[in-house]
Amino acid sequence: MSSSMSRSEPPWLRLAMRIVIGLCLARSGDILVMGGAARLIFHGVDKIFPGSSSLLPGGGRINLTLRRVARPAGVPAA
Repeated sequence: MSSSMSRSEPPWLRLAMRIVIGLCLARSGDILVMGGAARLIFHGVDKIFPGSSSLLPGGGRINLTLRRVARPAGVPAA
């Protein structure tokens, strides 16, 4: 853990379903993959630690959402 991150700081990511809360620390470059029923769980980023990445000079995060959508049965390909 770098000196800019303290274990006393709140985590970056919180996963919650009903009243059960799971916490995980995601570092710069980490990827979280949610599939099946897990993708329906409410989730969010609580905190971004300043100076934890040089990718975005002004700070922030990059969010990519990828979905595979199946063609309905009987619908021909374009």
